[in-house]
Amino acid sequence: MIGLPELQQRFVAGLLGDQPDALDAWVVSDRLSAAERLGIYRNNIYVGLVGALRDCFPVVCQLVGEDCFQQAARGYIRAHPSRCGYLQRFGAEFPAWLADLESMRALAYLADVARLEWARQEVYHATDAVPFDQAALADVAPADYGRLCFRIAPAVRWVQSRWPVHRVWELHQRPDQGDWTVALDAGGQQVLVVRQGLRLHQQALELPALQLLELLAEGVPLGDAVDQLLTADAVFDLQACLQDFIAMGVCTGRPTLA
Repeated sequence: MIGLPELQQRFVAGLLGDQPDALDAWVVSDRLSAAERLGIYRNNIYVGLVGALRDCFPVVCQLVGEDCFQQAARGYIRAHPSRCGYLQRFGAEFPAWLADLESMRALAYLADVARLEWARQEVYHATDAVPFDQAALADVAPADYGRLCFRIAPAVRWVQSRWPVHRVWELHQRPDQGDWTVALDAGGQQVLVVRQGLRLHQQALELPALQLLELLAEGVPLGDAVDQLLTADAVFDLQACLQDFIAMGVCTGRPTLA
């Protein structure tokens, strides 16, 4: 007789591991054999998990095709079995998995497209945040603007890539448009994803804007952040950039002074 923990481990090994007969001795067979019974469970699990990955990474699936996606997804499921009943978290390691797959090396940009799609997934399911308190800025003396610290909303993510991933993603949202050209050697893109209500907003950012966002997210006061950007020879319109962040809902709550 084996204990419940070992029985559960054998069940997982029999369904997702490399031991398909690990449970044969513990499964009652009548009209269906043990292998046939477990095969029903195994098929249902793979269908559900592959479907969850396809929902999270639709552009990746379109880029590689259904058969190739199925193969990559099944390998990922075996290597990263779901450890949570909440399937929306299941694809977190999928971009890194794609980056390491030898069969995907010809599509060097694919993992970054997956990173962008996972960022969208995280943003959509992130917690809500209170709107940015613009009135609070009126209480700050101009001499103290450099001490301002901003909080970044939970439903905000950004992806930096050496590939034009925003362009690749965008093309797959409008399959009926005429121009499907993507110049992969045109340089990388920085992409911001933010949730506005229940709608996701995504746009490419200039590098200085992304660098400002990263510094603010680290809690760096505005003046110090600007000094770092100027040291890096970044040229951008600070006021317009902050106004865009606030309007898009990137910042949340009440700004504080360092």
